Amino acid sequence: MEIKVDITKGMKSAYVAAPFDQAKEALENEGYEMISLEQMAQLRIQEGKDSFVSKNGNWTKEGFLYVPKKGIFRQIQGRC
Repeated sequence: MEIKVDITKGMKSAYVAAPFDQAKEALENEGYEMISLEQMAQLRIQEGKDSFVSKNGNWTKEGFLYVPKKGIFRQIQGRC
């Protein structure tokens, strides 16, 4: 399982192409941790709209789901 470091300047980022549980464990073993939505937004601003991090989904510590006519729901640990 290869850890791919995609951002090395400013806030750093890496990913693994593997099932979630295996990827999370591999990244945590290398000192990475799940980021918050705020950190995800900072990475997207830092890297720009055409970057890998802006164009692909990302796992974060939390997420929000909007259901029309039902409201906004917050979840801890989600995909954005």
